[in-house]
Amino acid sequence: MDTVKSYLEACEDAYLLFECNFFAFSEKKQLSKQKKYYPIDSGLRHAITSTNGRDLGKSLELMVFLHLKQTHDQVFYWQESNKGEVDFVGVRGKTIVPYQVTWKGPEPRHEKALQHFYENFPQTDEAVFITRDNAEEFL
Repeated sequence: MDTVKSYLEACEDAYLLFECNFFAFSEKKQLSKQKKYYPIDSGLRHAITSTNGRDLGKSLELMVFLHLKQTHDQVFYWQESNKGEVDFVGVRGKTIVPYQVTWKGPEPRHEKALQHFYENFPQTDEAVFITRDNAEEFL
């Protein structure tokens, strides 16, 4: 485990990967959840993944993450077992915005995840859905 951690830290130090922490107001809770990692560019992602087809949704998610990283103070993800996942939670000052990224469009699982997210964080702004149809407006 220490070897993997060392490799991830080296990749972060070389700006090949960025970490995305779990969203919580408690730093202890943030640290108790696994981090997600995103590469600096989609070419690197394609080089290290072994999917047979192009996963356009994951490519869009990467582009959104990199954009949020540039435009927000902090970028997180949120997930709870059996309750779904909010792809990103962008923090800018005191403003907190959940972002759902989906290639085809919102699905019931996205709405379910947002419902649970708002139950935990009712003070956040309205969610933003990013799809293949509106990605250019967002990015």
